Amino acid sequence: MAILDRVLQSDAAVLQVSFSADPSRVAGVCADNKVRFWDPVSGTLIRTVPWRERDRRSVTLKPGATRLAAAGDDRVIKIWDLGNGELLHRLSGHEQLTGASVFSTDGKLFASSSAKEQSVRIWNLSTSRQQAKLQDGFGGASVLAFSPDSKFLVCGNFDTNLRIWDVGSGRLVHTIEDLLVAVFQMSFSPDGKYLVAAGVDRNVYVWESATWKLARKLTGQPEMISALAFSGDGRRIVTGGFDARAMANPTTAIVWDLASGETIRKVQSPRAVSSAAFATDGNAFALAARANQLHIWRASA
Repeated sequence: MAILDRVLQSDAAVLQVSFSADPSRVAGVCADNKVRFWDPVSGTLIRTVPWRERDRRSVTLKPGATRLAAAGDDRVIKIWDLGNGELLHRLSGHEQLTGASVFSTDGKLFASSSAKEQSVRIWNLSTSRQQAKLQDGFGGASVLAFSPDSKFLVCGNFDTNLRIWDVGSGRLVHTIEDLLVAVFQMSFSPDGKYLVAAGVDRNVYVWESATWKLARKLTGQPEMISALAFSGDGRRIVTGGFDARAMANPTTAIVWDLASGETIRKVQSPRAVSSAAFATDGNAFALAARANQLHIWRASA
């Protein structure tokens, strides 16, 4: 599918973005409690799926745009099927407001955090029940990531450490202490060989998951990094950031070659990037910037 650089118009600010499994659809989670689906080639709005207006916390779009999770002041996490709008799960157990959350790749597990509880909970979505409660560090989790095989859950914490948990046993298996500042985004490569994280210091850190040793560091992002996504083949990542002086300031998004660390493409976002996603064929990526627009770019210049 040939996608050209273009801007899709939205009736409300787009907060998160994901391409569907079919790259002819791109989804945006919007500030008016609706998920909008567009054709990225024509820019046509295909359909809109609403969710409950009071659930505005911890909104998480599953990659592939098949599920949406959100929680409100009632601390109950709801998960909707974006194909038909059906409410699938109500996850109850958090005693305080929730923060970072993530779906497993296969959609069978969900993890959610609470800074005030200093804990992370893992939920089994086949039963809608809590599977494990993990004790997190000071400040709570800034970002969570499941390994593609769902064996590990990594918690990036505001205390600057990354904690790797064994999902089956709930045991802490390793703590990465390489960082001096917090990370805001984190993801495993699709093959699970690498864990990539980025945040306050503008660097992209790459660890080998077999040893949890730092393999390389990518430098050159001009702003703090707030968005990160892998291409489907795991060879490239895209990062976007925010200007600490003002979220409305223009920023730079970069497509990197993971192996070499070389820059493949740089583009300008009109303001802070809140979310990024590659199309499944890897030929394009999308950026959300909390504006009434969704930006689509070719992955190569």
